Amino acid sequence: MSDNFKTKKWIEKVIKSCQNWEQLTTCEKLISNFKNQMINKGYDNMLALPFISDLDYKVKLKRNELIESKNLILNN
Repeated sequence: MSDNFKTKKWIEKVIKSCQNWEQLTTCEKLISNFKNQMINKGYDNMLALPFISDLDYKVKLKRNELIESKNLILNN
């Protein structure tokens, strides 16, 4: 398993564990650092794109999940 794949899987676990907005912001920074690391290692942006796009999407889903959970709490 490549280092990039291992790093991506680790970031996915971090995203799943997020319980607040600040943690999601940290995940976004992790993703940005991961992208920069891939580019610095010589990966073309187009090769890094699938990794980064998938992680960005997972952060978006988690953010929506947190919003929905807050709405459920407020409505009860």
